[in-house]
Amino acid sequence: MDFEFWRRHPGRLHGILGGLLFGLLATVLGFWQAIFVFFCAGVGYALAWYLEQYGGFYGFLAHLLRRR
Repeated sequence: MDFEFWRRHPGRLHGILGGLLFGLLATVLGFWQAIFVFFCAGVGYALAWYLEQYGGFYGFLAHLLRRR
């Protein structure tokens, strides 16, 4: 197996795994429930990315309190 290919193109691997996960969830839960799960995961990812810029949740709170 050519692991170097996957190291050069990690987005393709993530796309394949995401597609397989969505297909599995859509089969087990149904289409709209799978969409809801992916939406919640996306919101969680975005929130974590945003909070990470401030050093986590407590860093974000400290930033908010410092501004006032």
